[in-house]
Amino acid sequence: MKTAIISLSLLACVIGATSAAAQSTVSARDGVITTKRTVQKGKQIEKITCREFLALREEIKPQAIAYAVGYDKAKKPEDAVFDVVSVARLVPVVQKNCKVVPQQSLLQRIRADLRRL
Repeated sequence: MKTAIISLSLLACVIGATSAAAQSTVSARDGVITTKRTVQKGKQIEKITCREFLALREEIKPQAIAYAVGYDKAKKPEDAVFDVVSVARLVPVVQKNCKVVPQQSLLQRIRADLRRL
């Protein structure tokens, strides 16, 4: 039960949903999730830990990593190429390394593992 609650709360952060008090609209089309929202409070992607990532269901983990990579690359437009194959290879590496240091920021872990691939 606790794992399910953590999974749902992290998923809400990852796809951009906000707390129940916030106004948000989420839609999916052709596998792309888009949101339109009014944020009142929520967890920033930089603050999500490896422990929270590991609590996600297996089918959600690639989406979480893809979102984090896209979020990080948005800060550097010159590096805007997104490689789907790299994300697929990155998931097991991030999972393995997150188990070693579960308190580490997920975004920091992804950055470090991307440099190694």
